[in-house]
Amino acid sequence: MRRLACISLIAVLPILAVSPVLAQSRTPWQMHDGLEVNAGNPYGLVPFACVPSQHGDPCEYDVAMIPPENDPGWGPAPDGEIIGFSIYPSRVCSAPISCLAYGDFTYFQTLVDVPANLVVTTFTIDFSGIDDGARVTIFNSAYPTGLVVPGSYVFLYGTGTANLKDYVVSGEVNRVVVTQVDDCCIENNLRSAVVVLNGTPVVTNRPPDCSLAVACEATLWPPDHKYRQVSICGVTDPEGDPVTIAATGVTQDEPIEDRGDGSTCPDAAIQNGVASVRVERSGVGNGRVYVISFIATDARGGSCSGSVPVCVPHDQDVGHTCVDDGQTVNSMGTCITGRMQGAQPDDLVTGVGLRVLPVSAGVGKLEYSLPEESDVVLAVYDLAGRRVRTLVNSRQTAGSHQTTWNSGGLSRGIYYYRMQAAGRTLTKSVYVK
Repeated sequence: MRRLACISLIAVLPILAVSPVLAQSRTPWQMHDGLEVNAGNPYGLVPFACVPSQHGDPCEYDVAMIPPENDPGWGPAPDGEIIGFSIYPSRVCSAPISCLAYGDFTYFQTLVDVPANLVVTTFTIDFSGIDDGARVTIFNSAYPTGLVVPGSYVFLYGTGTANLKDYVVSGEVNRVVVTQVDDCCIENNLRSAVVVLNGTPVVTNRPPDCSLAVACEATLWPPDHKYRQVSICGVTDPEGDPVTIAATGVTQDEPIEDRGDGSTCPDAAIQNGVASVRVERSGVGNGRVYVISFIATDARGGSCSGSVPVCVPHDQDVGHTCVDDGQTVNSMGTCITGRMQGAQPDDLVTGVGLRVLPVSAGVGKLEYSLPEESDVVLAVYDLAGRRVRTLVNSRQTAGSHQTTWNSGGLSRGIYYYRMQAAGRTLTKSVYVK
């Protein structure tokens, strides 16, 4: 079968100013050549376990393996806004049987942030120029291992999926994976794939850039043992979106209690997303280095993470320099005997509290307190700043509350809880095994 090669384009339509879905966005398309590719199979060709009755037959996907979201094989599609995928001649031309016997699978993923207050009436993927077929898999808290919807199969030259609205979860990031199959020589194309939410194409959003982040005041003096807020500068957004920066942790290279440091504890606190550190250092050291970790989030949910150093010199005679001896101490951690572990200092108490218990058997438990009735948004984010779970999004009474979450389906690593309540933002980290 001979088909003409085509150059791939995605037509991304502008969102109207009156659209009800302005708050949502998606990440640029990423592409993966497949886990099938290895030294012995450089083209990633896989023999079908069936005899296809048509191009893109659903049975062909029985041998496809969707790569995990964070697999290192993911990279940008030819263009983040336009998938732009086209190969000529196709890799299937190298198979022992060049038509309807072997498949070349290519995977594309995008992360769609659906607002919590959005009622989804339409969720489709509009295709054009498919050669030879594609299907859609959705990952979210309802389907952590992925769901392939029967109506998501699109065949040769097909134009779109069925309405997948019943499988989308509002209030979190939904991972959408397109598995594209080429089953016949001589070319391989996926011209366009447009995510449509409630009738409007979902625009992509480039996240902020944290690579040039620095502490606005990188050297603190004099060492008066008082707290000093540290703001973060240098974070930019490629599209000019407003960016909110929230500190997530503070470490240091000296013990919390040491000779000549003022015997104060703890040495840092985070209030409303802003870190404060004590301007002090060991009297027998080479200066204290704090490192403040943070997440920067733009107005459309894109984010980046980073860290910045802050120096408290030993004295002015050495030119206000510090030597980082290793970030081994949690600045907000254990204090001297009789003091509360991880407590906020009296001068920074906010009345809003968030306590994290270790994840056990895949289930995490959180306790939080409110000084007054307040709207509460409590969510889980990964290290890239992407929201992966919304745990609470409602009005809560004053007092103590508890909630739990199941980390099933998430990769092992560090995640962050972020709670917004009573005009405050609190952030805590947790390790998922």
